[in-house]
Amino acid sequence: MNTDSNIELRKVILEYALNVEHLINSLILSYLGIQNQSTKAFGNKSGSLSFKNKIDLLYDIEVLSKEEHLDLELLMIFRNQFLHNLNCNSFTVALSLFDKGIEKRLLRFCNFEAPGNLEESRYSDAYANLYFRCLQIVKDKIATRKKIISDKSKVLTDSMKHTIFFIDTLFRFFDELLERCTPSLDESKQMLQFKMDIANFTSDESKSISHSKKYKRIKANLDKISKGDILKNFIK
Repeated sequence: MNTDSNIELRKVILEYALNVEHLINSLILSYLGIQNQSTKAFGNKSGSLSFKNKIDLLYDIEVLSKEEHLDLELLMIFRNQFLHNLNCNSFTVALSLFDKGIEKRLLRFCNFEAPGNLEESRYSDAYANLYFRCLQIVKDKIATRKKIISDKSKVLTDSMKHTIFFIDTLFRFFDELLERCTPSLDESKQMLQFKMDIANFTSDESKSISHSKKYKRIKANLDKISKGDILKNFIK
Protein backbone atom coordinates (compact mmCIF):
# COMPACT_ATOMS: atom_id res chain seq x y z
CA MET A 1 0.00 0.00 0.00
CA ASN A 2 1.29 3.47 -0.88
CA THR A 3 1.77 5.52 2.31
CA ASP A 4 1.82 8.83 0.42
CA SER A 5 -1.86 9.36 -0.35
CA ASN A 6 -1.30 12.91 -1.68
CA ILE A 7 -4.28 14.40 0.15
CA GLU A 8 -3.76 17.85 -1.36
CA LEU A 9 -4.17 16.57 -4.91
CA ARG A 10 -7.22 14.56 -3.91
CA LYS A 11 -8.77 17.68 -2.33
CA VAL A 12 -8.29 19.65 -5.54
CA ILE A 13 -9.85 16.90 -7.66
CA LEU A 14 -12.77 16.55 -5.24
CA GLU A 15 -13.33 20.32 -5.34
CA TYR A 16 -13.33 20.25 -9.15
CA ALA A 17 -15.88 17.43 -9.20
CA LEU A 18 -18.15 19.06 -6.62
CA ASN A 19 -18.20 22.38 -8.47
CA VAL A 20 -19.08 20.77 -11.79
CA GLU A 21 -21.69 18.46 -10.28
CA HIS A 22 -23.37 21.37 -8.50
CA LEU A 23 -23.82 23.13 -11.83
CA ILE A 24 -24.99 19.92 -13.48
CA ASN A 25 -27.69 19.56 -10.81
CA SER A 26 -28.88 23.11 -11.51
CA LEU A 27 -28.94 22.41 -15.25
CA ILE A 28 -30.99 19.21 -14.90
CA LEU A 29 -33.45 20.80 -12.47
CA SER A 30 -34.01 23.69 -14.89
CA TYR A 31 -34.83 21.25 -17.71
CA LEU A 32 -37.14 19.21 -15.49
CA GLY A 33 -38.85 22.34 -14.14
CA ILE A 34 -38.06 21.41 -10.54
CA GLN A 35 -37.85 24.34 -8.13
CA ASN A 36 -36.91 22.32 -5.04
CA GLN A 37 -33.11 22.08 -4.80
CA SER A 38 -33.25 19.31 -2.16
CA THR A 39 -34.55 16.50 -4.34
CA LYS A 40 -34.01 12.81 -3.71
CA ALA A 41 -32.57 12.14 -7.15
CA PHE A 42 -30.29 15.18 -7.32
CA GLY A 43 -29.44 15.74 -3.66
CA ASN A 44 -26.46 14.57 -1.63
CA LYS A 45 -27.94 11.35 -0.23
CA SER A 46 -26.71 7.84 -0.93
CA GLY A 47 -29.73 7.12 -3.11
CA SER A 48 -29.19 10.13 -5.37
CA LEU A 49 -28.18 9.74 -9.00
CA SER A 50 -24.46 9.38 -9.63
CA PHE A 51 -22.37 11.86 -11.61
CA LYS A 52 -22.43 9.45 -14.56
CA ASN A 53 -26.21 8.99 -14.32
CA LYS A 54 -26.63 12.76 -14.52
CA ILE A 55 -24.41 13.35 -17.54
CA ASP A 56 -25.95 10.31 -19.27
CA LEU A 57 -29.40 11.83 -18.70
CA LEU A 58 -28.28 15.16 -20.17
CA TYR A 59 -26.85 13.32 -23.17
CA ASP A 60 -30.04 11.27 -23.64
CA ILE A 61 -32.24 14.38 -23.71
CA GLU A 62 -29.76 15.95 -26.17
CA VAL A 63 -28.58 18.73 -23.90
CA LEU A 64 -24.97 17.49 -24.16
CA SER A 65 -23.25 16.61 -27.39
CA LYS A 66 -21.17 13.44 -27.64
CA GLU A 67 -17.91 15.40 -27.24
CA GLU A 68 -19.21 17.35 -24.25
CA HIS A 69 -20.39 14.14 -22.61
CA LEU A 70 -16.97 12.55 -23.15
CA ASP A 71 -15.19 15.52 -21.56
CA LEU A 72 -17.41 15.41 -18.46
CA GLU A 73 -17.01 11.64 -18.33
CA LEU A 74 -13.20 12.03 -18.45
CA LEU A 75 -13.33 14.36 -15.45
CA MET A 76 -15.38 11.74 -13.61
CA ILE A 77 -13.04 8.85 -14.49
CA PHE A 78 -10.12 10.52 -12.72
CA ARG A 79 -12.31 11.71 -9.86
CA ASN A 80 -13.40 8.13 -9.16
CA GLN A 81 -9.84 6.79 -9.09
CA PHE A 82 -8.51 9.49 -6.79
CA LEU A 83 -11.45 9.21 -4.40
CA HIS A 84 -11.74 5.43 -4.22
CA ASN A 85 -8.23 4.10 -4.85
CA LEU A 86 -5.79 4.80 -2.01
CA ASN A 87 -2.81 3.86 -4.17
CA CYS A 88 -3.76 6.40 -6.82
CA ASN A 89 -1.75 9.37 -5.56
CA SER A 90 -0.73 10.99 -8.86
CA PHE A 91 -1.93 11.38 -12.42
CA THR A 92 0.93 9.13 -13.53
CA VAL A 93 -0.36 6.31 -11.32
CA ALA A 94 -3.94 6.96 -12.40
CA LEU A 95 -3.02 6.79 -16.09
CA SER A 96 -1.18 3.51 -15.54
CA LEU A 97 -4.57 2.02 -14.62
CA PHE A 98 -6.20 3.08 -17.90
CA ASP A 99 -5.59 2.32 -21.53
CA LYS A 100 -3.56 4.73 -23.67
CA GLY A 101 -6.72 6.27 -25.05
CA ILE A 102 -7.42 8.00 -21.73
CA GLU A 103 -3.96 9.59 -21.66
CA LYS A 104 -4.43 10.82 -25.22
CA ARG A 105 -7.80 12.33 -24.36
CA LEU A 106 -6.39 14.05 -21.28
CA LEU A 107 -3.36 15.51 -23.02
CA ARG A 108 -5.60 17.25 -25.54
CA PHE A 109 -6.09 19.81 -22.78
CA CYS A 110 -2.39 20.34 -22.02
CA ASN A 111 -0.93 23.70 -23.03
CA PHE A 112 2.80 22.94 -22.84
CA GLU A 113 5.49 20.28 -23.36
CA ALA A 114 7.38 18.97 -20.32
CA PRO A 115 10.69 17.09 -20.53
CA GLY A 116 11.57 14.03 -18.46
CA ASN A 117 10.17 13.84 -14.95
CA LEU A 118 7.93 16.88 -15.47
CA GLU A 119 5.32 14.70 -17.19
CA GLU A 120 3.18 14.83 -14.04
CA SER A 121 3.00 18.60 -14.48
CA ARG A 122 1.61 18.14 -17.97
CA TYR A 123 -1.09 15.82 -16.66
CA SER A 124 -1.92 18.25 -13.86
CA ASP A 125 -2.14 21.18 -16.27
CA ALA A 126 -4.29 19.16 -18.65
CA TYR A 127 -6.69 18.13 -15.87
CA ALA A 128 -7.06 21.73 -14.67
CA ASN A 129 -7.87 22.79 -18.22
CA LEU A 130 -10.30 19.91 -18.55
CA TYR A 131 -12.01 21.14 -15.39
CA PHE A 132 -12.37 24.67 -16.77
CA ARG A 133 -13.64 23.22 -20.03
CA CYS A 134 -16.31 21.23 -18.15
CA LEU A 135 -17.29 24.28 -16.11
CA GLN A 136 -17.72 26.28 -19.30
CA ILE A 137 -19.78 23.55 -20.94
CA VAL A 138 -22.30 23.47 -18.10
CA LYS A 139 -22.36 27.25 -17.61
CA ASP A 140 -23.10 27.72 -21.32
CA LYS A 141 -25.89 25.14 -21.14
CA ILE A 142 -27.45 26.90 -18.15
CA ALA A 143 -27.28 30.25 -19.98
CA THR A 144 -28.89 28.68 -23.06
CA ARG A 145 -31.66 27.14 -20.94
CA LYS A 146 -32.38 30.48 -19.26
CA LYS A 147 -32.65 32.13 -22.68
CA ILE A 148 -35.06 29.42 -23.89
CA ILE A 149 -37.27 30.00 -20.85
CA SER A 150 -37.10 33.77 -21.35
CA ASP A 151 -37.94 33.44 -25.07
CA LYS A 152 -40.91 31.16 -24.33
CA SER A 153 -42.21 33.64 -21.80
CA LYS A 154 -41.85 36.50 -24.29
CA VAL A 155 -43.67 34.59 -27.04
CA LEU A 156 -46.59 33.85 -24.75
CA THR A 157 -46.86 37.29 -23.16
CA ASP A 158 -46.51 39.08 -26.52
CA SER A 159 -49.21 36.86 -28.00
CA MET A 160 -51.51 37.63 -25.08
CA LYS A 161 -50.80 41.36 -25.37
CA HIS A 162 -51.59 41.25 -29.10
CA THR A 163 -54.91 39.51 -28.53
CA ILE A 164 -55.90 41.79 -25.65
CA PHE A 165 -54.94 44.87 -27.69
CA PHE A 166 -57.06 43.69 -30.62
CA ILE A 167 -60.09 43.04 -28.38
CA ASP A 168 -59.74 46.37 -26.58
CA THR A 169 -59.31 48.24 -29.86
CA LEU A 170 -62.40 46.60 -31.33
CA PHE A 171 -64.63 47.63 -28.43
CA ARG A 172 -63.15 51.13 -28.31
CA PHE A 173 -64.04 51.42 -31.99
CA PHE A 174 -67.64 50.41 -31.27
CA ASP A 175 -67.85 52.88 -28.38
CA GLU A 176 -66.52 55.74 -30.49
CA LEU A 177 -68.81 54.86 -33.37
CA LEU A 178 -71.82 54.90 -31.08
CA GLU A 179 -70.75 58.28 -29.73
CA ARG A 180 -70.42 59.72 -33.24
CA CYS A 181 -73.87 58.46 -34.06
CA THR A 182 -75.51 60.54 -31.33
CA PRO A 183 -78.40 62.44 -33.02
CA SER A 184 -78.31 66.22 -33.36
CA LEU A 185 -81.45 68.42 -33.52
CA ASP A 186 -80.31 70.29 -36.62
CA GLU A 187 -79.94 67.13 -38.70
CA SER A 188 -82.39 65.95 -41.32
CA LYS A 189 -84.69 63.02 -40.73
CA GLN A 190 -82.70 60.97 -43.19
CA MET A 191 -79.43 61.65 -41.34
CA LEU A 192 -81.06 60.93 -37.98
CA GLN A 193 -82.39 57.62 -39.31
CA PHE A 194 -79.03 56.80 -40.84
CA LYS A 195 -77.28 57.43 -37.51
CA MET A 196 -79.86 55.42 -35.62
CA ASP A 197 -79.41 52.52 -38.02
CA ILE A 198 -75.64 52.61 -37.58
CA ALA A 199 -75.96 52.94 -33.82
CA ASN A 200 -78.37 50.03 -33.59
CA PHE A 201 -76.23 47.89 -35.86
CA THR A 202 -73.05 48.73 -33.89
CA SER A 203 -74.73 48.09 -30.56
CA ASP A 204 -76.15 44.77 -31.74
CA GLU A 205 -72.80 43.65 -33.18
CA SER A 206 -70.95 44.68 -30.01
CA LYS A 207 -73.38 42.72 -27.85
CA SER A 208 -73.24 39.80 -30.25
CA ILE A 209 -69.46 39.64 -30.00
CA SER A 210 -69.22 40.11 -26.23
CA HIS A 211 -71.98 37.55 -25.61
CA SER A 212 -70.78 34.99 -28.14
CA LYS A 213 -69.45 31.64 -26.99
CA LYS A 214 -66.26 32.11 -28.99
CA TYR A 215 -65.46 35.45 -27.37
CA LYS A 216 -66.22 34.11 -23.89
CA ARG A 217 -64.00 31.10 -24.59
CA ILE A 218 -61.10 33.30 -25.77
CA LYS A 219 -61.45 35.59 -22.77
CA ALA A 220 -61.67 32.66 -20.36
CA ASN A 221 -58.56 31.10 -21.90
CA LEU A 222 -56.63 34.36 -21.61
CA ASP A 223 -57.68 34.72 -17.98
CA LYS A 224 -56.67 31.13 -17.29
CA ILE A 225 -53.29 31.47 -19.00
CA SER A 226 -52.43 34.65 -17.13
CA LYS A 227 -53.11 32.99 -13.78
CA GLY A 228 -52.27 29.74 -12.04
CA ASP A 229 -49.75 27.18 -13.26
CA ILE A 230 -50.39 27.26 -17.03
CA LEU A 231 -47.99 30.14 -17.70
CA LYS A 232 -45.41 28.69 -15.32
CA ASN A 233 -45.64 25.23 -16.90
CA PHE A 234 -45.40 26.65 -20.43
CA ILE A 235 -42.07 28.33 -19.80
CA LYS A 236 -40.44 25.33 -18.09
